[in-house]
Amino acid sequence: GVQTCALPISKQKWTAGIGAIVGTEVSNDCLAFFRLGLDYNTYKLSSNAAAPNNFSKTMKSWAVVPGLGLKWKLDKDWYVTGMYEYSHQLSSKKVEGDLKAQNINSHGLKVGVGYQF
Repeated sequence: GVQTCALPISKQKWTAGIGAIVGTEVSNDCLAFFRLGLDYNTYKLSSNAAAPNNFSKTMKSWAVVPGLGLKWKLDKDWYVTGMYEYSHQLSSKKVEGDLKAQNINSHGLKVGVGYQF
């Protein structure tokens, strides 16, 4: 059978995704919103096993990403956004030999500043 083990993720290399945002005004200057997205992630995986079983590999996966956030209007053109996101990998992946990476999930906080033209 295929063995399952937890591998340390040394680095998330990059993410690209799409999402839909639905929100409601909390006040004249604040919008609360829910985001549901689909992201394509790349991770650099490495094992801490003794040689010859150690390795480093890049893994790619799709993830469902729900999130909650607030968007504050600072003035007519500038705004600040804060958001919490949870990323859940859609499937397990074969990593090396009989090793399988399962449930690569993450929690993230995002803060941004924007200008509307």
